Amino acid sequence: METVIGIACKDHVIVAASASAAHSIIQIKDTEDKLHVIDPRKILATVGEAGDRVQFTDYIARNLVLNATRQGRENTATSAAHFIRWQLANSIRSRSPYQVNCLLAAFDPPLPELKKLNEAKNESKPDGSGSYLWYMDYLGSMEKVPFATQGYGGTFCMAILDRYYKEDMTEAESQALIGRCVDEVRKRIIINNPKFCVKIINKDGIKVLDQV
Repeated sequence: METVIGIACKDHVIVAASASAAHSIIQIKDTEDKLHVIDPRKILATVGEAGDRVQFTDYIARNLVLNATRQGRENTATSAAHFIRWQLANSIRSRSPYQVNCLLAAFDPPLPELKKLNEAKNESKPDGSGSYLWYMDYLGSMEKVPFATQGYGGTFCMAILDRYYKEDMTEAESQALIGRCVDEVRKRIIINNPKFCVKIINKDGIKVLDQV
């Protein structure tokens, strides 16, 4: 009964995930961090089989470091998203696919080399800077979205996000919206979700907030 929630605003991205780890009907612990930092400005929030989640995120993080070392610069949010989607698409066609659904939250600094290429295309972010949020599932589907959820609790959160989301929300407002979603998950799902980990990404990097 895991739940992951992500909201991308103009100058930051906020993600939250239930901290429960369970086996069948037994709760093992309530301190599981499913918001994996795979890069100084990127978080991969995952739901699925515990072993698959850990192995997949570790594999992604290490390969992004390898790719950044080869290129001599940090991976862009878009390139990281396509790499993760490619790995999921290949996995589903293998004999041991990853049972993982995820959200990729990221914030890119300005990239002058992209500005000249994108200005002619009338891109909303010609220099590539700003917040990003991608929805991905175990089938290899991917979509860039302003807000998204994964897991059972997402069923009850999407209506709230659709009603109250604003692109220009402040960090305090987005935290309040996350809190509203968490309250609804706890109210509707009978399985206990005592704690949610929350993290924010902005131009200064990743900030860990108090659990809700």
